[in-house]
Amino acid sequence: MYFTRKPDGACRIALGASGNGKIITANPNEIEVVVPRKADKIKIMGGNKRGATGKLIGVDGTDGIVKVDESLDVKILDMVILAKLAHLSYKIGILFL
Repeated sequence: MYFTRKPDGACRIALGASGNGKIITANPNEIEVVVPRKADKIKIMGGNKRGATGKLIGVDGTDGIVKVDESLDVKILDMVILAKLAHLSYKIGILFL
């Protein structure tokens, strides 16, 4: 899934593992960024690593300690730019979050 923010705050979201599925638009009141906890899979929402995924391996105050998937580097990032990745499973055509 990939998304881009529009000037009015809405987001265009391309569904599918690689963003090749249906495109929907969600208004700001329909979107919730979930603060991750230790051991959660995360997506980096800002900064020079924006868009990268990883695992939150620790929290120190307002800093998150992240093991980045693509490089296996460990980075210390501000928690406000981290979001929990939803675990999706498909069963009989119904999406369960």
